[in-house]
Amino acid sequence: MAAPQSAGKIPRSSLPTGAVGTAPPRRMRFVGAPPHRRDCFTVSHATVARRSAPAAEAGERDGGALLRGLRALAWLVGRLPWGALRPLGWLLGALAFDVLRIRRAHVLASMRRAGLEPDRHARASYVSLGVGVFELLWLTGRPDAPLAPVVRVDGWERFEQARALGRGVVVATAHTGNWDLAACACAARTPLAVVTKRLSTRGLDAFWQAARARRGLELIAAPDGGVLAAIRAQLARPSHDGAIALLIDQDPERTRAVTAAPFLGEIALHDLLPATLAARRGAPIVLAFARREADGRHVVEIVDVLVPPRGANRAWIVEATRTIAARLDAFVRREPSQWMWLHRRWKTRPEAQGETLPDAQP
Repeated sequence: MAAPQSAGKIPRSSLPTGAVGTAPPRRMRFVGAPPHRRDCFTVSHATVARRSAPAAEAGERDGGALLRGLRALAWLVGRLPWGALRPLGWLLGALAFDVLRIRRAHVLASMRRAGLEPDRHARASYVSLGVGVFELLWLTGRPDAPLAPVVRVDGWERFEQARALGRGVVVATAHTGNWDLAACACAARTPLAVVTKRLSTRGLDAFWQAARARRGLELIAAPDGGVLAAIRAQLARPSHDGAIALLIDQDPERTRAVTAAPFLGEIALHDLLPATLAARRGAPIVLAFARREADGRHVVEIVDVLVPPRGANRAWIVEATRTIAARLDAFVRREPSQWMWLHRRWKTRPEAQGETLPDAQP
């Protein structure tokens, strides 16, 4: 097993500073809950919906031991310099890849099918995820530390131009780099809502949601599965002038409103939701993908902006969705270690949904 490469030295003056420790736990509520049970407050310049007190307290009771352990670990990791996170992440990633072999066969097969070299990229993808775990802990252990010194955005002016149209922005993004860190950094620049899932482990879910909410992210999730209704309500708000981010690289949970398109050497189903929201709202779609550089810093690349024409129809929605898939395909091929290959992206077979299958070559 090769030794981890140096994380690179970042000048001490450029590192985030701030009180080391964990902010007091806040009780969270997600957008999409009944209006009479909402308890909203402002974090930074974004509004974060909070859970009612009884629900939050019940969640902490159910996963209390795990949650307290994660907070303690975050406090410890928060005392470390940023450059120390990569060696720790390398150890965690190597453990997952070489010892525990978590979905290793799936990852290797997926890379081969995409025409990539697993020997070069597979372990590195696990290391990237391992580093991301420690970065999230650090993020929580230093809740007031600025992220600008370790995250930059390439092409931010394109986002500002899209936002200037005044119709909101739909951000299509993916599990690349440290997507949570990137979202938190962007939330410091502009109001940003993120469509999120709930984790089945309550303590882990509470920790994850709170870490992002403290950074100003507005979390859109509905316990009853009514995420679409929550998104529509968010877009309909007269004060909504920010962006809604949706992950576009997972196997769709629904079987309707999807299309088949090539992705990394295989046909996959792609959810039409981002393009549909853009078409109905007239909002531009900003494609933004994150990656980690060799020195441990992060870059968010705005790779494209799609503006729906007036009266955009289903044909445009399908074409835009396939364009988004192609842009992500190209990004992952350029940065194969930065995507989360563990996900079973091709789990649902398009032919089972009666989809017309295009050529599998991107």
